[in-house]
Amino acid sequence: MIGYYNYTVIATYCSLICAILGTAFAVNGWMFASFVCLIICGGLDMVDGAIASTKKDRTPDEKSFGIQIDSLSDLVAFGVLPAVICFVFAREINSILAAVIAALYVLCGLIRLAYYNVSEQNRQGQESGKRVYYLGLPITMSALFFPLFYCFGTFVEGSMKYVALVFMIVIGTLFITPFKLKKANGPKMIFMVTVTLGALVAVVIKNLM
Repeated sequence: MIGYYNYTVIATYCSLICAILGTAFAVNGWMFASFVCLIICGGLDMVDGAIASTKKDRTPDEKSFGIQIDSLSDLVAFGVLPAVICFVFAREINSILAAVIAALYVLCGLIRLAYYNVSEQNRQGQESGKRVYYLGLPITMSALFFPLFYCFGTFVEGSMKYVALVFMIVIGTLFITPFKLKKANGPKMIFMVTVTLGALVAVVIKNLM
């Protein structure tokens, strides 16, 4: 079988599978489950790099393979999945318009990931150490912003379809806008994920009442 199989790729593969499941949930109208999948993808993305760094004997090809599958998985998890979720909400307004905006959102995510890979490769050739700033919004931030959109839209009755369109336009634009964003460290990222999970729990409780 082609490919490289070791424990460093497990988190990335799980993220992709979770993203596909989340997409299927969204298509069937199980929106909360799809958002849970999106957050899980975000959590897996936070740990996959740390897991990979524990294997010290990776060959250059194994490292390059890991980088490539990470970007491809990110496109599905944080590009396609949020786009499908928002399309399901926004198609009530106009299905063609929602589809076009969703497609443009994914395209912005694709451009963002490709540009990041090129710029990171160039940066590593010129300096050592980890990146301090991102240029533009990282696509993985979708795992935080889109659940917040879900919470906001749920508490403002009837607004989900409009908020979905606005979010796709704004977030997609931020992917390709050249502004500097300081890279969040582990504790800050964990805090943001915790807040998002808490907001989703609040929505579930509200829906059950």
